[in-house]
Amino acid sequence: MKKNKSISLAIISLLVLSALAITYIPTMMPSALAVSVSHSVSMSPMTKTLDTLPKDVDYWVNVTSTGTDYINKTCIKLPTGWTNTTALAAPSGWTLGVYDGWANFTTTATNFKTGAIVNFSIPVTISMIPTVGTWKIYCYRGTTQSATNPVTITVTVKLQFSSTMSPNYVKNGTSYIYTVTTTNDASAVGIKQVNITFPAGVWTFNELVDYSPETWTVSFDLVSTFKLTGPNILIGKSVTIKVNMTAPAGAMAGEYYWNASAWNANDQYLGKYSIKAVVDSSKPTVTFDAPVVGNYTVGFGNYIWMNVTVVDTPSIETYGITVAINDTAKFQLYPTKPSEKVSSTEYKYFFVNKTAIADGKLTVKVTATDPAGNIGTAVKSIAVDNTAPKQLWVKVMDATGTPAELPYVGGIFWMGGTTTKIQVNATFYNPAGFTGTISLNTTSASFPNGTLWPTAGFDVTGSDYVKLNITLVDGALPNANKFTKVWEIKRDKVKPSAPTYTAEPICGGVVIRQINATDNVGVLGYRIYTNTTHWDVTLTDLNSATMKTVSGGITFSGALVLNLTTFAGKVVNLTIYTIDFGANPSNPTTYLLSIPKGMWYPIVLYKDWNLISLPLVPANTTIQGVLSLSLKSGLLVSVWHYDAETKSWHSYAPGAPPDLTTMVDGKGYFVKMTAYNVLIIQGTEQPAPPATPRVYHVVPGWNLIGYKEIVTMNASTYLSGVDTIRIYKFNASTQTYENVFPSTNMVPGLGYWIAVKTEGWIYP
Repeated sequence: MKKNKSISLAIISLLVLSALAITYIPTMMPSALAVSVSHSVSMSPMTKTLDTLPKDVDYWVNVTSTGTDYINKTCIKLPTGWTNTTALAAPSGWTLGVYDGWANFTTTATNFKTGAIVNFSIPVTISMIPTVGTWKIYCYRGTTQSATNPVTITVTVKLQFSSTMSPNYVKNGTSYIYTVTTTNDASAVGIKQVNITFPAGVWTFNELVDYSPETWTVSFDLVSTFKLTGPNILIGKSVTIKVNMTAPAGAMAGEYYWNASAWNANDQYLGKYSIKAVVDSSKPTVTFDAPVVGNYTVGFGNYIWMNVTVVDTPSIETYGITVAINDTAKFQLYPTKPSEKVSSTEYKYFFVNKTAIADGKLTVKVTATDPAGNIGTAVKSIAVDNTAPKQLWVKVMDATGTPAELPYVGGIFWMGGTTTKIQVNATFYNPAGFTGTISLNTTSASFPNGTLWPTAGFDVTGSDYVKLNITLVDGALPNANKFTKVWEIKRDKVKPSAPTYTAEPICGGVVIRQINATDNVGVLGYRIYTNTTHWDVTLTDLNSATMKTVSGGITFSGALVLNLTTFAGKVVNLTIYTIDFGANPSNPTTYLLSIPKGMWYPIVLYKDWNLISLPLVPANTTIQGVLSLSLKSGLLVSVWHYDAETKSWHSYAPGAPPDLTTMVDGKGYFVKMTAYNVLIIQGTEQPAPPATPRVYHVVPGWNLIGYKEIVTMNASTYLSGVDTIRIYKFNASTQTYENVFPSTNMVPGLGYWIAVKTEGWIYP
C-alpha cells in the first residue's frame, strides 16, 4: 500500500475491498539477495555488572558463516552512545577501518564459509547507566550482502544498584509528586548513601513528602541534590524518596537526566545511574488527510477513510502516543496497517469504518494524547452519500381550481373527468445536493425541488394520458448517484357504481354499515348528504382500525355514525354517492329516515377488561338493546356489575342464562372484550318530563358507579353530595387501576369505584 493515504477516495475505497488480505511491503528492500551468503552471531558478555563508571568493557562478536559462499567483509555497528577504545584490533588476516560508531573488517581470504567462525574483539567505553546496547552485524561477499543482514544483538550493562522514577514524562508548569526508588542489586557489603540529583532550573523543589526506610535521613542542598544516608541496605532492599517538584512553564521541552549516585558500606563509589526524564511543553497537532473533499464524500461500497497526521515532540517513536477516534461504533484503526512512521515525531494513522454508514451528516473527532497528558484534536464533518437522491414525495395536483392532489393507485396518477390543468409537486433529499430535469410529455425544465411546476399549470384539456419523467444527479464525489423514474398520468372517465348500505336511525344520529361500491379504477370514498349538508369520507377513514373522528361523526371498521342532533325528532333525507379516484360521482342511493329525539355518545372498548358507564339515559335499558349498537359483533365476553346495597355481583354473557338483564345510567359495568370495539350509547341527558331528573344512591363502603355526563367535570363537583373516602378508575389500555383525586376530571363513558363513609346521593 502506498504511504500517502490522502489519495482519491475512489482508489482508497477500492483498496479497502482487497487490502485486508495484503501484507504491507516496506519501501526499502535490499538491492540484491544471495541465499548462499548468510551468517549468525553470538556475543559475550551478554550481561555485565560494573563497579564504577566510566568503564572499559571488552566485547567479543562471534560471527559464523552459515552459507556456502564465503564472507570477506563484516561491518559492526556499535550501540548508540558507546565509543570504541584505542585497543581495537583486527583478527589475523583481516584489516580494520574505524568510522563514527562503526568497525568495518575486510579480508582477501575466501575460507570464511560453511560453518567457519571469526571472533572480533571490540573494546568499548561505557559512561552512562542504565544501558541496553543494540549491536548490528552486517556481512558481505563483495557487494552481495548476507541474506540475514543485519543480525541484531542486544546486551545489557548495569551497576551494582539501579534506580527508577515515576512519573518520568511530565507537562511544563505542572507539579507532581516524584517517587525515586534506588535498589541494591549486587553489592554484598550493602549501600549506605544515595545522592539524587535533578537538573537545576528545569525542576524546582517544593517539599519533601515522604521517604523510606525511616531509619535513613534525608537532606537537600537547596540547589539540586538530595542526600540519603542510613544503615546499610542489603541486596534486594530499596530506599525511596517522594518529593513534590514542578517543571516550570518556561522550562524547555526535551529529554533530561536525573542521576542517582551510590556508595557502599566501605565508602566505595559505585557509580552514577542515569534516569531519563522528559518534559513536554506542547500538545500534539492532529491534521486530517482524508477525506479530502470538504462538504461531502462517497464511501465506495460503504467504506470511508479517516486519515490523520499526528506531529508531536519529543519522539513519538521512542515515547509513543495514543490516538483515538470518538465514534468507535463506526470506525476502527485499519487492522492491517493502523499507522505509518514519517519521522520520529510524525506518524500517520488510518481509520476505516467497520460498518456501513447511513447517508447524512457525519462528524468525527480524532484525539491524540501524549504520555504527559497533552491533548491535541481535529474534527472533520462530511456528508455521507452512498445513494441516489431520495424521493420524499411526488404528487400530481389537479390545478383546474384550487390545487388538489390526484389519487395514486396501481402506480398511476388518476385525473378526474373535469381536470383541465395539472401541476407536479415533488420533493427529494440528498446530502450532497442534486440537479436534474422534470418533464410532462415533451415539456421540460430544470427540476424545482418542493415547488409546484409548471407555475401556470400544464394543460391536459382533451388529453387522457400524460407521462411524467424526473431525472436527478447528485453532487457526490467521486461517483455521482443518479435517480430516474417515469410515472403515468391517466384520466378516469367511468362512473363508479351506486353504493349499497344499511342505515339504522338512533337518537340524534344514524349508524351506516356495510357501505359497498365498485369502480374500474378504485373507490376513493363516499359523499354523504343529509338534506342540504354533505360530508366526504374516504375508505381509509371508513376502515380505520380504531375509532376516528371525521367530519359529521365517527368511523370504525367499516361503520359510519353521523351526528344528526339538529334533525332529532324529524325526517332526514340520507343520500350517499360513491366517489372514484377520478373524482367521478356515482348515481345516488337515498333513504328517508325518522331520527329519534336525543343524542348518542361513543365508548371505546379495549381488549380484556373495561370499566364503563352510560353517559346518557338510555331509551332501551335491556342489556341486549344497549349492546346492540356495538359497531363490531362477536367480540363481547361478559358484562359484570357490583350491587353495593346487596354486596353481590351480577353478570351477563352471550348464550348463558343471565342474572344481569339491564344496563342503566348511574351504574358502572365491567365489560370484557376479545378485541378493540366501539359501543354507541343513545338516549337523553335527562328523562323526558314529567319524570324527575336523575339521582343515584350510594351506601357506606365500595360502590361501582357511573358518570352520567357528556362533558368532563372534576370529581369534587360531581360527587359533592357524597362523603367520599377514595375513588378509582380503571385504565383499560394498561389494565391497571388509577387514583382519582378531587381535582381530577371524570370522563364520559367511564365507570368508577368510590368508597364512601355514609349513605348519600349523587345529583348529576
